Amino acid sequence: MTAVMPRRPQPVHVCIGAPRSGTTWLYENLRRSGTLFLPCVKEVRYWWGSRSDAERHKVLANRRISHEADAEQLDWLDRWEQTQNVSAPDYLDLMARPDRPSLDISPIYSTMPSERITALRDALPEASRVFVMLRNPFERNKSVIRLHGYMRGCFRGPMADATLLRYLESGFQKRHRDYARTVRLWRAAFGDRFGIFYHDELQADPERFLLQVQHFLGCPAVCKIDAEVARTVYNTQREGRPRAVSVLTPRQIELIARLSLNDARAFAGIDPVRAAMWEDRILPLCGDSLAVPPIPTDPDPVAELLRLSESLGETCDFALFQRDSGYEPASLLRWSQTPLDEVMALLDASGAEQVPNRFRFRADLAGKNGLAGPQTPLSAEDAFDWLRTRFRFQLNKKPGLYVVTTRGPLTDTHLMSLRDRLWAWDRRHRLLHVHSGPATDVQAGADGIFRAQVPLVEAGCARADWQRLFKNLAKRTDIQAMTRRLFG
Repeated sequence: MTAVMPRRPQPVHVCIGAPRSGTTWLYENLRRSGTLFLPCVKEVRYWWGSRSDAERHKVLANRRISHEADAEQLDWLDRWEQTQNVSAPDYLDLMARPDRPSLDISPIYSTMPSERITALRDALPEASRVFVMLRNPFERNKSVIRLHGYMRGCFRGPMADATLLRYLESGFQKRHRDYARTVRLWRAAFGDRFGIFYHDELQADPERFLLQVQHFLGCPAVCKIDAEVARTVYNTQREGRPRAVSVLTPRQIELIARLSLNDARAFAGIDPVRAAMWEDRILPLCGDSLAVPPIPTDPDPVAELLRLSESLGETCDFALFQRDSGYEPASLLRWSQTPLDEVMALLDASGAEQVPNRFRFRADLAGKNGLAGPQTPLSAEDAFDWLRTRFRFQLNKKPGLYVVTTRGPLTDTHLMSLRDRLWAWDRRHRLLHVHSGPATDVQAGADGIFRAQVPLVEAGCARADWQRLFKNLAKRTDIQAMTRRLFG
């Protein structure tokens, strides 16, 4: 009787980033190739940086709708939903496929400590490979600022130079920037099963780049990919976003370049040719000095609180205070005199599939708040549509201070209903209700709502009262924890 040899398990390949270096492009093109199994959730984040329960539930709901006809992906989502503790058997049950290799693209893995890297190595089938995509540090760091700053809500309104420096020099961002450390740790664990690919080469020849990745993974190479798809760029400058995202100042470009120059030079021990190429491109952007200024250790707490504050209507008073303080935040309702029931209707509206292409939502409000939505210029219409999406799917994932101002009566029932909607996103959100009247100190109610009064702010007459209110808020430990989470 002939013995049946057990089948070798199919490889589970892993792409560890780097963030903002073309991993979404790779995901979209490999997904279309059919040579690998890629889950419908691009970033699995099994071994490191797992999503919160609330975020995971949102992802699951959206993916189940968009993949309702795909039994394999629905089965994968069911198993992904059940993952709790990290273990090798559970990971293979989640990712391994009997008929073809699979690929886990999780850029956050590049920050994993060595012991977790070793655990992943020991869990993977023998033929599995790991690789990283590296981008010119200046271009990557600039993209990080745009995405994780303006897009994710870390910076609302004009960004101070010190805020930019603190963000890029935070421990988490420094680990992402340290290409040399990443390569050394992963190469030590995987040896010749670890590969490096460069974003420069993706830009120069997308088709050739994709073939090289497939060759490294040992899977059948797709000889040709759709030229339009191959050159699609996945970044923050699509879908009208430049009109809604603040522009970096020349000084901030120089600061990013100086930090990035150090990052490029640190990579010389890994690839001196590539490091020199990056350095040549970054040096002209550094200005008249290569020195990175020290990061101020005493940021203005009111300025930071303003950056994480979001206006919810009903009047424009808070927006006027923000403008008077030097901020033009991309808030959803910054200039709308919107009744609170309309605000809550917005928050209750369903998902991305109903986001309008033009300004219909603003026009819907026109009947009650007097705004001429249909006559708004096209660029503003596009910006508002994007701001609505940004508010619903991005800003509310970060803890923030939501401000509603009123001149007329507003019941506690209305306020608590609004608070409950905010807490459904994140229990760390805070609601501040400011009523028109003689200035009072801020009061923290047992219901979790801050309350205060200020006079009307036309002509800036109440700026000092708003400033005093925010100074008192910034002294609270829960508010300080909120600012540390975003800016620390």
